[in-house]
Amino acid sequence: MYVDAEYDTAVLGFPKKAMLWITTSPGALDSVGRTLAGHDEVAFASATAGPSQIVATVVVRDTAALYAYLSGPLGRLEGGGTWRRRPSCAGSSS
Repeated sequence: MYVDAEYDTAVLGFPKKAMLWITTSPGALDSVGRTLAGHDEVAFASATAGPSQIVATVVVRDTAALYAYLSGPLGRLEGGGTWRRRPSCAGSSS
């Protein structure tokens, strides 16, 4: 059995969300995915097909925390290659 629950992350104090599309080499896909899965900011990560190899949803308290994650743990991710992001429209306050 598999249970999937959806919830409003803003209620838990994390109103900012961003989707990340990460490009990595095939040899680094597993290690990058496992590392991302261990990051507190990552609510969801999955391997995918297409121009990016991993898609991830990041949830944070504010835009400063998003910047800190993008320039910190994600930026230092070995084998991470390049990434694109799309911010969520939810949670308009910083």
